[in-house]
Amino acid sequence: MSGRFDDVVIGAGANGLVAAAVLARAGRKVAVLDRAAVSGGQSRLLEFAPGFRAAPLGLDAGWLPEPVARDAGIERPAPVTQDTPLSVAAGPGRFLTLSRDVARATEAIRTLSAPDAARWPAFIFDVSISACGSSGGGVGGAGGGVCTGFMIHSLS
Repeated sequence: MSGRFDDVVIGAGANGLVAAAVLARAGRKVAVLDRAAVSGGQSRLLEFAPGFRAAPLGLDAGWLPEPVARDAGIERPAPVTQDTPLSVAAGPGRFLTLSRDVARATEAIRTLSAPDAARWPAFIFDVSISACGSSGGGVGGAGGGVCTGFMIHSLS
């Protein structure tokens, strides 16, 4: 590395690369340093056992505040909600699998308890209001958000 830099960014993960891009767009001469040989931070592939590689946060784009995206010139993709069910033991040899989709989760709960299933949608709505605030903001903006991770509102 030769020359003089205005700024040095430590870390070539998503945050470091965005910071370097914003600085460079402002006309600064920027150097990015990382201990790894490749950029990517936690989204890069890591060998966790001989011959086995995975990206710890490879499927998680992370949270990018609107002002940071705008300043970096990054066009935000449309939000994507994946149904990643959670299974818990519900007794010897029985499991309850809760979908992020409230209707599917309600049906799964109904197999164990009709009264609990009847209360599930209201419970999730209350949790969503608590997490998102009364405006219902979150992924997708005001009124269209999903803060709890459950599919409560349509994102379309």
